[in-house]
Amino acid sequence: MKKEVREVKKIKVWSAGKVFLVLGLIMGLLQGISLGFAAQQTRIANPEIATMSFTDAQVAGNAQAMLGLMLIKLGYWSIVVMPVLMALMYFLGAIIIALIYNLVARYVGGIKLVLD
Repeated sequence: MKKEVREVKKIKVWSAGKVFLVLGLIMGLLQGISLGFAAQQTRIANPEIATMSFTDAQVAGNAQAMLGLMLIKLGYWSIVVMPVLMALMYFLGAIIIALIYNLVARYVGGIKLVLD
């Protein structure tokens, strides 16, 4: 079989952004589900924290109580919030990386791929 070496000279920025947007949605959904379960477990394990606010003295000086309260307050909203945030971060990251790659590849050459 003949192996062909090809060089990736340029990455289409919008294409990379779209692909990573979808990957960010998937990863964010998985993280949101796990945070939702963690919030439920925190609420069960520490029911007294659920009634507190961030300005309470017991919470303000206690990092563990602050984290528990943040988990409880975010709760199942994380299933909606995390996919949106992760998709946005993945999308912007992919665009930035593709732009940097295109700039670098113009001067030093692109990545070479061996195709079968």
